[in-house]
Amino acid sequence: ADLAQKIRAVLAEPYRLALARDGAGVTIEHRCTATTGMVVFAGDDVAPGVLIDRADAAMYSAKQAGRNRVGFEAAGG
Repeated sequence: ADLAQKIRAVLAEPYRLALARDGAGVTIEHRCTATTGMVVFAGDDVAPGVLIDRADAAMYSAKQAGRNRVGFEAAGG
């Protein structure tokens, strides 16, 4: 959870994009947010496809809760 929050914080920092427009350089500031789905599992007996499906479900659940969040699911173990 802490790692996901750190990633979200770094992605939320503004960054500048340099554009060439009509022969002149233009700089714009861009910000983004991230919604992340994480799956918690124990051992190696869970198929990779199941992990991806659970992480995907966690991400969509987080988006429904308001976006720019971290969602969690559990898988086997």
